Amino acid sequence: MKKLSFIFLLLVVKILASQSVSEVFTSKSLVYYGLDFSHARLIGDFGLGSTSILKYKMTASWNNLVATEQKKFDLKRTFKKREVYYDLMPTATQNEKINESTFHTFESGYQLNPEIIPGIVREYINGERTEGVGVVFIVDRFDKMHEKAFVYITFFDIATKEVYFSEMAKGSPGGMGLRNYWCGAISSMLISIKNNKYDSWENKYLK
Repeated sequence: MKKLSFIFLLLVVKILASQSVSEVFTSKSLVYYGLDFSHARLIGDFGLGSTSILKYKMTASWNNLVATEQKKFDLKRTFKKREVYYDLMPTATQNEKINESTFHTFESGYQLNPEIIPGIVREYINGERTEGVGVVFIVDRFDKMHEKAFVYITFFDIATKEVYFSEMAKGSPGGMGLRNYWCGAISSMLISIKNNKYDSWENKYLK
């Protein structure tokens, strides 16, 4: 009897977890929190002599470009939503915490530990939206030496800060100027997600 009760409890937990993550795919709206660089590394020559410029100017510039050029960075089509709201204040606050001594480096090999992602999300202060499904792009690294950007696409419950799931995406940069060049990597990620990754995530988490 105890064994049957334990099995039943596991089934209930599994069903509730499935219902929880299903919000990512069934919700008609999404809140985009932007690019979180708080634990990222910029690797290689970025053409700027000051890490402070990378921290204060470029992180904001990359975030703003994705938010202002919504036709190019089409989050609605990427994530199959009717509405996408932009709430960048929580990640802007996080990006102010960037450690300048480690943010820019010429040493390759850095990888963000995905186990710290729930803790990162819990640190977000409340923005304009206090409930619903949020998505944040937690940047692992912009690697100039290997011409790749790596980002954890992370979905979470805004009210509870519970992470539904987080998946690595990578993209190749391209474009004129430092801002457009690395946002080109974000654009290539969104194309890949729209074309196949989003459907594969749905199959993975809802099966």
